[in-house]
Amino acid sequence: MQENKTAQIAVLAGDYIGPEMMAAGLKVLQAVSKEGRFEYKIHEEPFGGRQSIKRVIRYHNKRLKRANKAMVPCQ
Repeated sequence: MQENKTAQIAVLAGDYIGPEMMAAGLKVLQAVSKEGRFEYKIHEEPFGGRQSIKRVIRYHNKRLKRANKAMVPCQ
């Protein structure tokens, strides 16, 4: 008899595999697993261009805040 193991699945919904495609794939996975053949656990990770842009914006916002604090107002 085969031992049931939980599959660990990384979800990287980003470039080349958009969020809409990944969502459709996850629906299929959920439907198939309902038959009780296997169990799985999803690990969603940020990935792709959208995440890179978010990181750049956060970086620049931090820099701007530091610069604003360092500025001395002219009188």
